[in-house]
Amino acid sequence: MRGGRLKIPYGLHNEVQDVDSARVPVLLPPSVYPLQTREILFAQTGAELYGFARLGSFGALDYRLFGGTIFLDADSLTPPAAPFELDFHVPYVVSGRLLWETPLVGLRVGGSLQAVRLDTTVFIPGMDDVVIENESLLWVGSVEYGFRDVVVTLEYSRWKAKQRSDNDMISPPLDEQSERGYVMATYRLMPWLQPGAYYALLFPNIDNREGRENQQHDAALTLRFDINPHWLVKLEGHYMVGTAGLVNPLRINPVDISMADKHWAALFVKTTAYF
Repeated sequence: MRGGRLKIPYGLHNEVQDVDSARVPVLLPPSVYPLQTREILFAQTGAELYGFARLGSFGALDYRLFGGTIFLDADSLTPPAAPFELDFHVPYVVSGRLLWETPLVGLRVGGSLQAVRLDTTVFIPGMDDVVIENESLLWVGSVEYGFRDVVVTLEYSRWKAKQRSDNDMISPPLDEQSERGYVMATYRLMPWLQPGAYYALLFPNIDNREGRENQQHDAALTLRFDINPHWLVKLEGHYMVGTAGLVNPLRINPVDISMADKHWAALFVKTTAYF
């Protein structure tokens, strides 16, 4: 058992979001590991029960169970030059993850579940304060298989969110479920070169999949160059269809993105030194 500031064991890769050397891609698949909600998903302050149980010929189980709260920085989550101020409070976050290291070497299967409540207070000059209450339930199923120098990962997730406030004009009620997933493959071609690719999909509302603002498909290609044991460089390109991943996660007067380009792209160059 341990306590304090702890990383959240969600999915297979959430705990290495800040460890660039532990993965091939620059960006983890954004449908399951979105940067917009990193403050909620990455770490919590509380206690955790964890362990590793060997099952003989049946493999082993890695289990994690925790509960606590999350302290959020309002300044980092408030849009630049916004005509309002925000304050955040997380009454609770509870989660668990179970990973089965199967008897087949290189194959592991798991599931993660997280429940979190976020209360947001919006301070707008000349108006009464607006309180927004959001309760979310997140789960993800994970499968990963590594054979020699090839690793294939598949994760599928659904997030269910309920949101209410005392001012529907500022933040309308929300009760929807999103669908998320990806498949990723990486290959250690040489000790200094690892290519990788993934396809990720996102539907913020499973009951409304039409329109560019209600879907996002992401095809990514990565090249990782390990210059030496302490320095790496990555090149990564993304071809995107849809703009769902650009929605304001707080849903406070979001900009209308239904008119944005449906097809777009992004290119990343990243270098990391580590010791």
